[in-house]
Amino acid sequence: MKTRCGQHRTINAGLAFYNHSRLHSALGYLSPMQFEQRWLGAQCKPAA
Repeated sequence: MKTRCGQHRTINAGLAFYNHSRLHSALGYLSPMQFEQRWLGAQCKPAA
């Protein structure tokens, strides 16, 4: 892409794929977004 706007679109598409679709073995084969959502959900639970 030759324009700055085109470069931003390319980068954003790559980040969207990486964070929402790509599974990571270090995260238990979850995407970074899924891992973060589970982690946040665990943080919000009241203590037993």
